[in-house]
Amino acid sequence: MTRTNQLLLGSLLLASGLAIHSTAQACTPPMPGLYGSVPAQGETYPGNAAVNLSGYELSLDKVVASVDGAPASLAQISYVPGYFQDQVLAKVTPTPQLGQTVVISGNFCADNGYYGDDYFCEPQSLSYVAGAHDLVAPQASLDVRYDVHTHPDREPSNSCENYSDATVYVRLKGTPAQPGESPVVVTVSVLGQVRQLILQQLEQTVTFELSDYELKGAQPEQLSVLLSVSDAAGNALGQSGASAACRLSKEAPVMDDGWSWSEPDWSKAQVVQGGPCWDDSMTPAGQPIVISSCSAASALGSSPMPTYLALLAAGLFVGLRRRQRRLR
Repeated sequence: MTRTNQLLLGSLLLASGLAIHSTAQACTPPMPGLYGSVPAQGETYPGNAAVNLSGYELSLDKVVASVDGAPASLAQISYVPGYFQDQVLAKVTPTPQLGQTVVISGNFCADNGYYGDDYFCEPQSLSYVAGAHDLVAPQASLDVRYDVHTHPDREPSNSCENYSDATVYVRLKGTPAQPGESPVVVTVSVLGQVRQLILQQLEQTVTFELSDYELKGAQPEQLSVLLSVSDAAGNALGQSGASAACRLSKEAPVMDDGWSWSEPDWSKAQVVQGGPCWDDSMTPAGQPIVISSCSAASALGSSPMPTYLALLAAGLFVGLRRRQRRLR
């Protein structure tokens, strides 16, 4: 094939791609590397608690740790990918004691990431002071409810987004860790998709995009949302969940900023009859309600397995769904 024909063929293929995805914005994945951590730089943090690292295409292969200048090891406890935001829990051993200084440093990028190597990833360093060990499970309860927006004809808003037929908004309401306590770690699972987060606000929302293939005939308003709650020191609070939606919206999706799809304008008419937010006095027509009105306490039972094992199991579910290699 001549150079001219190659260029012509390339132009035709490009034009075809643009025609097919004319409604989707171009999207560039974020740069690989470490974006944040708990603890933050210079903070005092329970010596026996795992460190939470967040970023994209992370790896601990070229990361080292020290305690008061003496070499230490950094072992991965769990790894849960998210939408361009991966979460890693890693434990320093030997366990730092009160007042010791911990330094974690190196290149946090995976060699086989989106960019092919770690050329764009500069070495980084995290230093913190070990506080008193945390041996008590989180005391606060955690409420969970979820809303569903079905949109079978919605196209991806950008080239990084997959097709989905339903969006699930999981609402969490609980008490974050107090100063000196290990952060509360929440693992949320919906139909094999897993998200992990540090509870840092009284109310947080976790979003899941589900396709018809993933739903496998299940009714979106009757999904099982599973939660596992512990702290970063491995003290388990328990497990909980929800099996019925608070609200269900079937309205046409709206793009709020030209880049992403907006959340529906929830109203009383969208409350699922018989669900956790239903009141027998409700009628089909009504005034808009706020999200917080759907919160209700969900008891957390004792966890049937150690927290770290539950987190590892959750990570394995997602690992099967994503091309990204696991950290070693």
